[in-house]
Order: sequence, then C-alpha cells, then structure tokens
Amino acid sequence: MELEAISLSKEDNNLILYHMIDYPVSAKKISKNIIRVQLADDIMFHWDNNTCRIKEDKYFQNIVDHFQERKEYLAALFLDTTPSPAVVCGYDSNLIIGDLVFLLLDKIVDIPYFYVFHFQFGCFFNNCFYPLGLFNALKKIE
Repeated sequence: MELEAISLSKEDNNLILYHMIDYPVSAKKISKNIIRVQLADDIMFHWDNNTCRIKEDKYFQNIVDHFQERKEYLAALFLDTTPSPAVVCGYDSNLIIGDLVFLLLDKIVDIPYFYVFHFQFGCFFNNCFYPLGLFNALKKIE
C-alpha cells in the first residue's frame, strides 16, 4: 500500500469519519506486557511492551483488511495526545496514542521517514526497531 495525502475537509461529507472521531480512544494494560489500544468500537490493536511492537493478531489484521475505508480516521488520530502505558526501547517516556497510531500506519504502509521529517535517522539502539530520536521528532510535528 502507498501512503497518500489525506484531506479531512468537511466537504468530503464523510459522516462516518466525523462520527468516529468523537469516539474516546484509550490504551489499557490487559496483561503484564500487553496494551490494548482502542481507537473505535471496531478498531483496536495490541502493543507488546516486551517486544516493543504491534502484535500481528486478528485485531491488527482487521485494521489491515479495512484500511482503505479507515485511513482518514487513523491519520487524524496521529495527533492524539492521550497517554498510554505503552513503552518502547530507547525512549524515556510512555508513548501517546498518536505515537502508536504512527507506528500502526508505518507497519501498514511503510512510511518513508525522510519525507515526513525531512532528515534521515542514522542511529538505532541495540535490539530496537525504531531509530534514535523518532519519538522526539514525532512530538515536533503539529
């Protein structure tokens, strides 16, 4: 899949999109290492604090299967600052929902970081899948 620019203007007349944005997002621990990230009634995924990755389970597959009709909603959630108990290697703070949504979108469409941030990340922590500075750079996007 390709990442494309997404317009969220009211001229789109996408009533489902605007209804879904009112849904209260959440991220809660459901076991010692697993976080359930709930983005809408039927949009959720699991984050594994042990591996620092999104679990590729039936919930993730549901998002992939319905990505085309939900991509605008997911893109809008990138700016969500709701705290979560999710952690990631090499980052001092817990992730927010927007960080997790960015990682979800990246897993589905393989976001080219250079085009988003206008610089290339060069360093990785040992056994970490994310470049040093990624989450600090995400905080600077408005």
